Amino acid sequence: MHNQDTAKDDVMEAIFELLKKTQEYLNKKINSFSKDENLIEGEKEEVNHNSNVNKIERFQSAMKNILESDASDNVKKLAQTFHDHPKDSMKMLQSIISEQAIQQTKELTEMTSETSKMLKSIKEDIDMSKPNAMDQLAIINRLEKEENKKEKLANSILNELKPLEKEYEKETLIKEEIDFEEREM
Repeated sequence: MHNQDTAKDDVMEAIFELLKKTQEYLNKKINSFSKDENLIEGEKEEVNHNSNVNKIERFQSAMKNILESDASDNVKKLAQTFHDHPKDSMKMLQSIISEQAIQQTKELTEMTSETSKMLKSIKEDIDMSKPNAMDQLAIINRLEKEENKKEKLANSILNELKPLEKEYEKETLIKEEIDFEEREM
């Protein structure tokens, strides 16, 4: 079991390195594109349309760039697989990113909730007979407001991401059903 955990960690590390290198590549492309300010409006619309159409080609180009970079062998192997199977790879990466975002948002929600509870406890322990009690109370109130904003934002993000999570679960169930039916034949 421990070997499986290590292998999973190695794969996830390679995936995150691949994502980092992909982001670097795309940032270079975006920066070089934004420097060309001579595009007229019609060309800009055409480029925007083509960018939506050619996502797979851009993804494959990014993978090719990683293959030619100084990336580790694990990352290069992954980039080659992703280059050869771009649609499935893009879906998998999106699900990993969504899953990670959901997990981090849940953690943020929990942390802000805990911090709010601690602030309330501190607030209750303020000795109002001391001269700086009102200043302490004002600071804690401000901190409580900030934590409430963070918690609302995290919950909002989580609500936006939940449909993605459900969609991924649906896709997985459908794929499992298809695989099962194919085995039955």
